[in-house]
Amino acid sequence: MVNKKALIISIGVGENTEHGIKFSIDTLHPNKVIFVTTSEGKNTLKRIKDDLKKLKISKEILELDSGEKDDIEIVYEKVTSAIIKLKQEGYCSGNIFIDFTFGTKPMSAGIVSAGIAQRVEQLCYVSGSHRDQKTGKVISGYERYKTLKPNKIFSDYMFSHVKRLFNIYAFEEARIILLYIDEVFFDKHEDEKSFYNALIQAYDFWDKFDYTNAFKKFKEAENKKVTWIIDDESYNLNYKFIETLKKKLSSEGKYTKEQIIDIYSNALRRCEEGKFDDA
Repeated sequence: MVNKKALIISIGVGENTEHGIKFSIDTLHPNKVIFVTTSEGKNTLKRIKDDLKKLKISKEILELDSGEKDDIEIVYEKVTSAIIKLKQEGYCSGNIFIDFTFGTKPMSAGIVSAGIAQRVEQLCYVSGSHRDQKTGKVISGYERYKTLKPNKIFSDYMFSHVKRLFNIYAFEEARIILLYIDEVFFDKHEDEKSFYNALIQAYDFWDKFDYTNAFKKFKEAENKKVTWIIDDESYNLNYKFIETLKKKLSSEGKYTKEQIIDIYSNALRRCEEGKFDDA
């Protein structure tokens, strides 16, 4: 089935909660629903069992025991497994929806955390301006469905991964991930993305002793340098060192003192990384 949708929704036990759950299902029209609930929450589902029977959708209950409903990590682990299973069944991340409106706060936090970790692209909740003064819940008929796309969170996580890869000298891997980071992260900071891309390539060329291209990329990075994200002193030292290597290599045409130092330093680093064949 093309573009089939799945909904993972936490179930609460409060009065009239069932109306919001039904509203969520009616709004999304999912092909499959996973109810994250407790034994008490099953009573909520019983109140809309006739409505659920009419829907031609696959239904699954992920039951938490009394101790698990207040444990974020357990909820996270169980929902993560459910999301992985959905993906194996052919549901893509963009068509998996997580509704965290109902249930205990740890349940909501757990399913949202699992969704973000598994790159689920749709986080949802039922809202509305007209609420019951006694329960605080949105009055039936006044529900509004809100959908959030946590692109910024995904990008923050991926960018921290880029920096980690850069710091362990996995330059090509860092550059590839950088290219896939969502534009939202760099929204008004396109120069920042260009700077990092040029910088990663500069160090990658340097790592391969390609001083000419390394210098070109350092120069490109220099034009887009974002001062608050880099140690100017070490950056400038490396930039000048590459410039010296390039000049001496092109003028002397043989191994220079600086190049021998660079080769030796490169070998020491590769030994530290356990890359003895390279060293």
